[in-house]
Amino acid sequence: MADLNAALARYTTPEEFNPDKLSLVVKPNSTGGSLVTAIEIGRVLRRFNAIALQLEEEKCFSACVFIIAGAPRRIVHGQVGIHRPYLEKDNQTTVSGQKKQKSKIDNLALSYLKEMNISQSLYHDMVRISPQNIKILSNDDLLKYGLGSSDPLVEDAENAKKAKELGISTSDLLKRKNALKANCKRTENVTTESLNKCYEEIMHKGNLDYLPETTGNTSRTVSEDKDTLIATLDKLRPNWRELVKLDSFKVWKSRLSREEQAVIDTSWDPYLVNNLLQKFVDQNNANPNKSKTMRLVCVADNVDMLFIVDFEKSTVDGVPAKITDDFITYRTDRLDISINRALGSIFVKFVPPYSKNGIPLTPARGPCKQAEENRF
Repeated sequence: MADLNAALARYTTPEEFNPDKLSLVVKPNSTGGSLVTAIEIGRVLRRFNAIALQLEEEKCFSACVFIIAGAPRRIVHGQVGIHRPYLEKDNQTTVSGQKKQKSKIDNLALSYLKEMNISQSLYHDMVRISPQNIKILSNDDLLKYGLGSSDPLVEDAENAKKAKELGISTSDLLKRKNALKANCKRTENVTTESLNKCYEEIMHKGNLDYLPETTGNTSRTVSEDKDTLIATLDKLRPNWRELVKLDSFKVWKSRLSREEQAVIDTSWDPYLVNNLLQKFVDQNNANPNKSKTMRLVCVADNVDMLFIVDFEKSTVDGVPAKITDDFITYRTDRLDISINRALGSIFVKFVPPYSKNGIPLTPARGPCKQAEENRF
């Protein structure tokens, strides 16, 4: 803490870290340490409006998680792991002593998480995991606890402030920010001057179709890039049209491989993609002959299964089912089946419990995909 405070001492106020001018970026990469120190660091990061940036090869375990929690902006790509906090020198040898000691730790951790607008369920789940074990959080876990994205209160406050400065509504600001992120990209053919002009045109003038001038070319508009975008979609995911009939773009994207998602994040124009897919969905919804069924192929315990999902009738193979954007669940006389559409997985439970050769049959798990896809 002394080193961190010394490094920040030359800045008179946290406001000097205005993200439009300068950002404090911290890379949490630690397998643990003191909970108290981690909380102190987290409060410093919050005070200076810092960004917690964790790269894919980095780890943040145990107390380090509280550092990520403190940063109002979070970009997490590496491993984040949790377990119950413990003291290096623990002198409490009785249950009553441990209870009193844990109560102090619990109050400290829970009040901190509340202060940082992080779900307190994070700590409740932490304390159930023994210190000699560790649970690596999934992307869903990170989002559930609030660690996988920026603090929504901070983000909303900044959006409100910026919208007020520009004299526009929050919805108009969000449209400009999406267009800015999509259109004003740094490439070898785009100069800093062109990027600055792109920012000015979109953010201050509201010209959402503006694209920066490139070396040897004049500025373009979004409409001129639609054919290129469609060609890119067709090349990377030939059956994307079928997928968007049934799922939101977010769910569809979550089914892609990590490499394909990286291509989307770095090369595709999110503003164009979302607009194009939304128009396609709107057109498809207006078409009375649109597809209302989906064929799913799943594998559980090396057994191939084919399911016909009827969205109009809310059935699977003719059996009534509960169908949402994330899950498909239904029950037969022998099976209780849950299909996670976002993760592309299936969970099969035998009801009532059945046995084979006297051995109870355990629940089966495995991957799922649409029949038209080439991979799980």
